[in-house]
Amino acid sequence: MTALRLTGLSKTFGGSKALDDVSLEVAPGTVHAVLGGNGSGKSTLVKILAGVHTADPGGHLEVGGHRARAERFTAHRSRAWGLRFVHQDLGLIGEATVAENIALTEGFPRRGGGIAWRSLHRDVDELLERFDVAARAQDRLDTLSPATRTMVAVARALRDPAGSVLVLDEPTASLPPREVEILLGALRRSVAKGRTIVYVGHRLEEVLALADDITVLRDGRRAGTLARAEVDERTLIELITGGTHTTAHRPAIRADGDEVLAVAGHQVELSVAAGEVVGLAGLADCGARELLQAVHGQRPGILRSMRVDGKAVRPRTPAQAISAGISYVPPDRLAQASFPDLSVRDNLTLPLLRRYWSHGRIRGRHAATDADRLARRFAVRAPSLTAPFGALSGGNQQKVVVARALETRPRVLLLDEPTQGVDVGARRDIHTAVRGAAEEGAAVLVASTDFHELAELCDRVVVLHHGRPLTEATAPGLSAHALLTLLQSALEEALV
Repeated sequence: MTALRLTGLSKTFGGSKALDDVSLEVAPGTVHAVLGGNGSGKSTLVKILAGVHTADPGGHLEVGGHRARAERFTAHRSRAWGLRFVHQDLGLIGEATVAENIALTEGFPRRGGGIAWRSLHRDVDELLERFDVAARAQDRLDTLSPATRTMVAVARALRDPAGSVLVLDEPTASLPPREVEILLGALRRSVAKGRTIVYVGHRLEEVLALADDITVLRDGRRAGTLARAEVDERTLIELITGGTHTTAHRPAIRADGDEVLAVAGHQVELSVAAGEVVGLAGLADCGARELLQAVHGQRPGILRSMRVDGKAVRPRTPAQAISAGISYVPPDRLAQASFPDLSVRDNLTLPLLRRYWSHGRIRGRHAATDADRLARRFAVRAPSLTAPFGALSGGNQQKVVVARALETRPRVLLLDEPTQGVDVGARRDIHTAVRGAAEEGAAVLVASTDFHELAELCDRVVVLHHGRPLTEATAPGLSAHALLTLLQSALEEALV
């Protein structure tokens, strides 16, 4: 008996097929990974499995021996038949305890006229121990590490013994490498105990380390399903993109590049030249994010001085930073860099409204023309530019945010986790766009917990610890392994 079988699954939105005749089969007690690029259909597939979207007529779903026509598969059936989900945002409450978060889905045990707290805490502690979660029932969620919070969501999803298949949707998108390893280890132990996992992700190295079988979706169709032993990273990239993979080579640093950005603070002095991409590496609390925010005017007290193109600037607000030629791409595109309910077109052009303002009104035709041009230039895939921004895949959302930042032709470009939660194709497009901005003379500063990204994108990487530079490395000797070794060595020396 299979744990999960999909046959001929399709889904149409407004005449456009998001899924087209997709079939896959998941064996019990295995990890089956689902990969794909922007618009490949991954998100639609997860939402059909959860009963959020109704599939087109014609297909079938089978879960643990239960079978239904695709168009009759509902959220009630999904849960009753044993599907459990951990979505990228986790759906947890930071101010609540672990026990409270877990009880919110199944209900609180009652005793007399109140809640049986002692019983709840005992049951939750047993649950956490069963899933090797490094937390206690009475811990506040916001005191836990990101990986532990994710494992709390996993434990909550599998608390019910009727939960037979766990669907994880981009579970590591916001986790640093150390936390990723903790989570993957816990998932391996869960599978060893007989659990079945459908792992929807975009980080190829994680999928190759965890999955037994891998299905790749492309343009809404299944591009292939292969056993882990049959594939390597190059094969997966070719399946995802539909072509031969070639590595985009970083251009050499211009030897005559003038200093564009120079900052000095209590613990940090840093400069970035025209055409240079400088990465900031470290542990999750290394201070890289705070440095970017200070340059962008969000934390005006951190820096003693700052110069852009030799001119002293002291931005105390993001608006002042923008006026000084500084663009910023924050880590959370939905909460910090977009209006999800507005259209893709509006999100592309809203920060540029001054450009379209004439005689007391906005020239909508000019804004629409610019939005269309940007969408083509950055290969933004959307059913329509009038569609809600929130309906786009993560990779396409990030392309919109990056396109908008680059349209202002900044002298300084700040990027915080620029490809977090996007697929390999979107990552390549974003890196190409960032290098293009550098070639045009921008100074680029990148904070990322993805050492592969820093090695691919940067000319120089500075290792930070609590906001203080410890050491740095330069291309062409950059690699993820070299950066990790450098970080470990620098931290050991700093802690002596």
